[in-house]
Amino acid sequence: MRKFIGLTLIFLLFACVVFSFAASAEMEITGYTKLSKGDYMEFETEVDLGDMEGDIEYEIDKSEHKYEVIGEEKVTAGDGKEYDCYKVKIRMMVKGSGSMSTEGITANTEMDMDSVITSWITKDGWVEVKSEEEYTSYTKMEYEGIEGTMFEQWLKDTESETEQTGANTYEKVHQAPPFPIKVGDSWEEEEKYKYEGEDKTRTKEGDGDWGDWETTDESYTTTNTEEIEVLKEEEVKVKAGTFKCLVLKIIEDPDYSDDYELMYIDSRGLWVKTETYYEGELENTVELKSYSLSGGSSANPLPGFGILAFLGVIGFGYLIPRKR
Repeated sequence: MRKFIGLTLIFLLFACVVFSFAASAEMEITGYTKLSKGDYMEFETEVDLGDMEGDIEYEIDKSEHKYEVIGEEKVTAGDGKEYDCYKVKIRMMVKGSGSMSTEGITANTEMDMDSVITSWITKDGWVEVKSEEEYTSYTKMEYEGIEGTMFEQWLKDTESETEQTGANTYEKVHQAPPFPIKVGDSWEEEEKYKYEGEDKTRTKEGDGDWGDWETTDESYTTTNTEEIEVLKEEEVKVKAGTFKCLVLKIIEDPDYSDDYELMYIDSRGLWVKTETYYEGELENTVELKSYSLSGGSSANPLPGFGILAFLGVIGFGYLIPRKR
C-alpha cells in the first residue's frame, strides 16, 4: 500500500511538471468559452485626470459596471442573416460628486447616471449584432467665486435631466476573430450599423422651475473599421485574480492611430483589463473586479513550486522501506 501511495504521488508530481511546461508554451486563444444564463463579468474603472488644469477632487458614492448573460436567442440582424446569440444585460451606473477650481472659481458638481443596454452577441465570437439602450442622468452644477466677476453673467447654478432610448441595428456584422490567435497576429474588422433613438432633456436655473422637456430624434448610419494586433503575452493581476493574457491593440480609426485601446484577454475570452489611450496618453483603465463563468475553463491555476516539492518529498518518502 505504501508503495502504491508513493507511486501515485510521484505520478501526480510528473503530471504537474508536464502541465506546467505545457502552460509555459506560447499562448493562443482558440475560441471563446461557452456561456450560460447567470454568467457575468463585473468591472471597476479608474479615470486619469492628470492632464486637466486646476485642482480637481471627486468622490464616487456608488457605481456599477457589469455584463450578465440573461438568456439565449436567435436574432435576425440588419443584414438579413440569423445569428445564434447570447442575450446580455450591460449595466453601467455612477453616482457621485466633485469639484474643480481654477483662477479663483470653483465648480461643484453632483451626478447620477444610469445606463442599461441589452446586447445580443454571437456565440462563436461575442460579436454584437443588435442592441437596445436606456439611459438617464441627473447633474447639478453650482459655482463659487463668480460674484462681481465677468463670469457671473453666463455661469449660472443649473440642474439638468436627460432620458435617452435607442437601438443599433447592424447592417454589416464584423466577423469573429480569426481563431486561433497568438502574438504577432493582426487583422481588420468592419461593421456598419444604423442607430435610431430619442433624447429628452430639461433644465432649471437656480431656484427657478424646471423647463419643459425638449425632445430630439436621432437617426444615423455609421461604418467602423478597426485595426487589431496581438502585441504580447502578459500576466495581469486585478481584484478578480491573476491571469495570463494576450494583449490586443485596437485602433478604431486608422486616421487617429494615437487613439487606441489595449485589451488584456485570457484564453477563455475573459476581459481582464482595458486601457484607453487618447493622443498616446492613458485616459482610463477598466479592470475585472469579479466574474462567474460556468463554461469550460482553460485558466485554472497550476500548483506552484512549493506544492510540487511537497508532492515529491512525500512520494519518495512512501517509497523508502520502513525499518522494523
